[in-house]
Parts: sequence; structure tokens; C-alpha cells
Amino acid sequence: MKAYSTARTTVTGLDTVIHTFRAPEMFMTDGRSHFDNGDVQAWYTAHSANHHVVAAYSPWINGLVENANAKLLGCLKRLCSPGLGEDEYENTRVEDLTWTWPDHFNTAIRKLNECIILVFKFSPKELLLGLVVNTVSTAVSAC
Repeated sequence: MKAYSTARTTVTGLDTVIHTFRAPEMFMTDGRSHFDNGDVQAWYTAHSANHHVVAAYSPWINGLVENANAKLLGCLKRLCSPGLGEDEYENTRVEDLTWTWPDHFNTAIRKLNECIILVFKFSPKELLLGLVVNTVSTAVSAC
């Protein structure tokens, strides 16, 4: 989220997910108040999604989040300051990013979703949607 999360922004975000992709079978959160409230619980129930609360600051979740954030921040550094050299990017602190990062946020997410994960040989977008672009195309039947 680009803004502080509330119950309303959480429900709006979840609606965006189901309208863009599909309703999740399970939704994993840290149990903070913007996830653990009546509005969000009603959303889970209405969409038959299970809510799994993970202990806040669990090491395995923190590792996943920190890894994803590092990739996102690296991409944003390059998008916000396209004139910097490679060494300068390494020395740029997050605090030094310009205030234009929200303008580049969606582009950074798109770039990360289209980047091939070497272990899988597919991008996150391909894995999520089941559509591959780096192999011979197959016929997709219409609904």
C-alpha cells in the first residue's frame, strides 16, 4: 500500500486482487488491526478465504519481506535516479531517494513481476497466471 493501511484500504486492496486475479484461498497476515477487524473478517467470510495469522516479526516471514523489499528498493533507486552510475547506486541510501518514488512504484512492481526467476525459469507473473512467454505458446481455450 502507498498509504497507511486501515480496514477500508485493506478491503479495497483485497477487492483489487480478486478483480485482477481471483479470490485467494488463504490470506496470511501479521494480525495487526487493519487485518484483524470486522470489515476484513466479513470480506474473508464472503469470499471463502481462510485467514492465517503469522506471529509478528517471525524470522522466516521477515526474511521473505526483507528480500522482496531490497529488490523493490533497488529498482526504485534506479527509476528515481536514472543518471547515477553503478557504484553510486550501491552507496545511495533509501533516505536519499527523491519524493518521486510513488510515481515509479507501479513500474517497479511490473518490472519485478516480469523478471525471470532463474530457479524456476519463469517470472512471478507467469507463475501466478499460468501464462508463459519464454516457451512455445499453447492454445488457450475461450470461456
